[in-house]
Amino acid sequence: MTEALAKGTWEEFLKIHPDTLWQCDFATKRMWTLRGFVDLHFFVFVFFVFVYSETRRSWISPCTPHPDSAWSCQQARNFIMHTEDVELTPAYVMRDNDTKYADRFDAVFGAV
Repeated sequence: MTEALAKGTWEEFLKIHPDTLWQCDFATKRMWTLRGFVDLHFFVFVFFVFVYSETRRSWISPCTPHPDSAWSCQQARNFIMHTEDVELTPAYVMRDNDTKYADRFDAVFGAV
């Protein structure tokens, strides 16, 4: 970590960047089908700062029963298109280390 990145607190960072911090994660919903129950997976992108008073924006992807890295990358592109439409481009997207995220997923946000 460089000296410049180490300055300041996490709270100060959040106050400086409330419009650009997003968090994404997978969620599942169990659905009854003709073949029985199926777990549908979807992405949820939300502002990281939930107490941000001006907006509580979120974006939820379409569902899929078989999420993989290609699907994740497409959802990232869809999310970017949505944020461009509402003129709210994310500068930071935080995620966990799920294997469904690939280098291509991060590259989508690096191109913004």
